[in-house]
Amino acid sequence: MPSVSEIRDEALRLSKDYAYTPRKLRIATIGAGFSGLTIAHKIQHQYPDLQNFVEHTIFEALEDIGGTWRVNTYPGVQCDIPAHIYAFPFDPNPDWEKFYADGDEILEYMKRTCDKWNLGRDICFKTRVTNAEWQQHEGEWKLTLDNNGQIRDEQFDILISAQGFLSRWKWPSIEGIHDFKGHKVHSASWDHSYDYSGKRIGIIGNGSSGIQILPQLAKLDGTTITSFQRGPTWITPSLGSTLGVGEGEPDPSVEDVEGVDMEEVDADDDQLRNNFNPTYTKSDKRRFNDKERHNYQKGGASNEHATKATTALMRERLNNDPDLCEKLIPKWTLGCRRLTPGEGYLESFLLPSVHLTQSPIIRITETGIQTKDEFVEVDVVVCATGFDASNVPHFPVIGRERTTLAEKWADEPESYLSLACPLFPNYFIFTGPNATVGHGTLLTSMAWSAEWMVQWIRKIATENIKSISPKQSATDEFVRSWYKNHRVDGRVTATWPGSALLYKKMIDTIRPEDFEIEYRSGNRFEFMGNGFTEYETRDDVDLAWYIETA
Repeated sequence: MPSVSEIRDEALRLSKDYAYTPRKLRIATIGAGFSGLTIAHKIQHQYPDLQNFVEHTIFEALEDIGGTWRVNTYPGVQCDIPAHIYAFPFDPNPDWEKFYADGDEILEYMKRTCDKWNLGRDICFKTRVTNAEWQQHEGEWKLTLDNNGQIRDEQFDILISAQGFLSRWKWPSIEGIHDFKGHKVHSASWDHSYDYSGKRIGIIGNGSSGIQILPQLAKLDGTTITSFQRGPTWITPSLGSTLGVGEGEPDPSVEDVEGVDMEEVDADDDQLRNNFNPTYTKSDKRRFNDKERHNYQKGGASNEHATKATTALMRERLNNDPDLCEKLIPKWTLGCRRLTPGEGYLESFLLPSVHLTQSPIIRITETGIQTKDEFVEVDVVVCATGFDASNVPHFPVIGRERTTLAEKWADEPESYLSLACPLFPNYFIFTGPNATVGHGTLLTSMAWSAEWMVQWIRKIATENIKSISPKQSATDEFVRSWYKNHRVDGRVTATWPGSALLYKKMIDTIRPEDFEIEYRSGNRFEFMGNGFTEYETRDDVDLAWYIETA
């Protein structure tokens, strides 16, 4: 048993290295979509000195990069925000073909950027993480990896989840869904080998994917479409049309945006793209910085005007059909949920071959869909029902006290600023609970998140830190701050309830006071080393740089 003096000497021991000498860190990132490639660029290029002490590995389950843009290939798939802001901040793309970029163009841009910056250098493809468990004694994460059936374990100092919330699709929880004898397809796993023409098709869901799929299937020869949805959603005019992209100076009147005559559209027609999704002109960019267009708050004049104008536009596109207007135009204020541009979506309901029901689905049988009010026979069931948005990874993540993330988030997902979670040390999250998913482009926010992570990586490496995890008290106070009207059932969990600029301000600088910090030795100041910094040993530096001159 060591003596008191030995324990004291160990606690007071200093390193013989220069102060702030970083220790080697092994970092694992899960996912090679936009998030994973963003953190890779930070490490390889923006802060190249990190490569002196960081060994970074990205594990990607698929055979190539792309994330959500690799798995989502359904007809009509495109980004629902303007393409000019949907790009890596370190490599903007001025050459988007359209205002709303198609999915295949986005994937091609990602691959081109990855190759340009050699971001695939540290990616292990076809390697799935099947288990992640915190090792308290070592202060490391042990990952179980499956590479084409070859199982191995590896340990890392820091684990970064870059899986996103649009990576794991699931069938909807509808009784009998697997009893259906016809063709069943999910929007995130589209079957391109199947001929959908001439079929009776039921589309379940009216989120972004359902809104994009419906008009594409409606224009196929001989199809009959029934849209099954719980309620309406705001279908906004194309921002390209509203801003006058491709047309010189814009007409600010939303009501004048031209719709699409679905009766005149066939499978090879470019009218949808030309009317709804125009190409850029040189004058378009000058208007993107118009501050008046960004002054948008609930109850404000711009909000009231936009709600009225969009309602009028939707009525016009529905030919003022009273039944369709009642069912498809929301009663809640525009902007309370993510807005969805819908290329030919509303116009499709004017076709005799497209039907709408908002009657709740009771079950799916071998031949069709039974709602509360009717039975609809279909040949094809399209599930445009989205993804598992629980934020829980599809494999066990086991933190301190043998707590799993699934258990931690069983009742309600909670996070520290969307980036970390108590009891899960050295575990960083892109687009976690309360991320800025409803604030336009996520890519800029991902870059901000990566900057926050880089700050912690430096601190952990240079200050001999074993682990950091947010305090439960800090997380609880953050969570309570977002309760609406002080009601437990009123908290916003899916998105950041403030502005995007507030989010940036909050994570510009790490707040160690909100974290439990454990050091690798009994002396938290061991990193002071021999009392000197490496900087002052160089021959070509100014040792009096701190002296101010008049």
